[in-house]
Amino acid sequence: MDILLIIASILAPVPVLHMWLHALLSFWKKWPLAFYFFVFFLWLFSFWFFLKIPAVLLFEPSAFSSFLGIILAIAGFLLMGLSLFTLGPKRFFVWAVLRPQEVMQKYIASGIFKFIPHPSYTGILLILFGIFILSGRTYLAGAFIFAVSFFPTAIYFEEKELHERLK
Repeated sequence: MDILLIIASILAPVPVLHMWLHALLSFWKKWPLAFYFFVFFLWLFSFWFFLKIPAVLLFEPSAFSSFLGIILAIAGFLLMGLSLFTLGPKRFFVWAVLRPQEVMQKYIASGIFKFIPHPSYTGILLILFGIFILSGRTYLAGAFIFAVSFFPTAIYFEEKELHERLK
């Protein structure tokens, strides 16, 4: 299996996961482990879906686009890592949303969040775009366009829920 396909399968569904998190939040709060099972099965579906898409090339990557793609992907992984480091695992993996009573609630404005409001989402977009221009494959262009299309909605619901939780 291709590593780019694995990366796309894991990252592309993230905005959908966050939209379903907020759409069914009262259910997930009652059954928090059900959310993680949902995530697991959505990722399994994502792997299956990406395996079914032919790896058609939109363009033949040049040495420059390959280099730039690697740089963007590394930058994206660094942003995601900095986000995880700043938030901690309970916030990064949404346990603070599912079980707010178990995690001290606060607005994070330190670390990477001083400079970028959603570093993990930005990192995902950089990774998806980077691996697209690294490979030129159509399914990676689709994954990037999908994420760009759905992240604004996911961010809206996340910000709304965060402000309500912090009241």
